[in-house]
Amino acid sequence: MSRFLADLREFDERGGWHTQGASSCAHWLAGRVGWDLVTGRERVRESRRKIAQARITATARPAACYDGAGMSAQARLAALAARIEADPTALAALRADGDALAEAAEAADPGGPGGDAALRWRMAVVRAVIAAPPDGDAVRELYGELVDRYRDQPARLGQLRPLGDEIRRLEAEGTLASSLVARSDRRPRRR
Repeated sequence: MSRFLADLREFDERGGWHTQGASSCAHWLAGRVGWDLVTGRERVRESRRKIAQARITATARPAACYDGAGMSAQARLAALAARIEADPTALAALRADGDALAEAAEAADPGGPGGDAALRWRMAVVRAVIAAPPDGDAVRELYGELVDRYRDQPARLGQLRPLGDEIRRLEAEGTLASSLVARSDRRPRRR
């Protein structure tokens, strides 16, 4: 049926029904295929809906974005991070998927590429929130959570340093609201 609808859509777009003297594609179907006019209209609408859906999907998702098909969790996470790095407003739509993929990638490969992809995602989230902070302490809170998460990983903490420097610079310039976030030490206490 989908092949038929694709051919019908092409025939309709080219106006093949008009060159054969019909007043619409549905009328042509009724005369040539033997369907009643209502069925013909339904099939024409269905074929137009499918092409409209394909066009919407193609414009809404650039080739480099996440579609999930045939990609590893790490690759999907990298694609999501790239998408919010390019368009911070996309964060709201992608946050739940990205956070779940970050947890899965980091659990599967904490010290390797999976962990790197998770860190990139989380840093991209902070940068997207910097672009449009929902409240005064959201950026500091997210950054603090990252520092807590990577406290025992000096290399990853080193990767976070430029982000912290950027937050402090934006606060000093007045571009980002300066706030003090009280955080507790989440490490187990040694006795």
